[in-house]
Amino acid sequence: MRMGFWGMNNKPLPSSSSSSSPAAIIITTTLVLCFIVRVSSNETSSAALTLGYEQVATVYLGGTTGTWDAPCFLQNSARVAISVLPWAPSQYYGHVYITPHYGRCWTCRDDYQIKLGDNIKSTGSTYFGSKEALFSFYIYGNDEKKKLENEGMKIFVDKNAACNGVSRKTMKNPFGDMEFVAMN
Repeated sequence: MRMGFWGMNNKPLPSSSSSSSPAAIIITTTLVLCFIVRVSSNETSSAALTLGYEQVATVYLGGTTGTWDAPCFLQNSARVAISVLPWAPSQYYGHVYITPHYGRCWTCRDDYQIKLGDNIKSTGSTYFGSKEALFSFYIYGNDEKKKLENEGMKIFVDKNAACNGVSRKTMKNPFGDMEFVAMN
């Protein structure tokens, strides 16, 4: 009696390999799953990243946004700034700064995408205790700079995020002085 992949198996091994053998099925399934994971973790894959994300604000050069609610933090605002790269006068390095307030729990986090048009320029998260989250990006050429000036940077938040910890009302603040920064 021979042990098969799923348990006891009395059948003899086939003499020729078959594309539907258990080993071939397992290998094929593993390769497909690896491909799916690789595509979904690729930052340039817009379709994979935008699943569950919703636009909450647009920020323009020299200005700040109004406030918006996210799954974790209830009042968020943003601003954007860019600088010319000294070695490439038509290229720019920029930051979107997101300031979170009024967190729902001590361990919460909001996940963001920053887009210029349909291109994802930056991704990241805001956490409890952070005063301001920094999202860095590059602007390649004056056409993208004009697009930023005219359309602004779009801010998307993952609406599927949840507070996976103890509510801040249930537990004493472990961060002491940080409460004012993140909660107010």
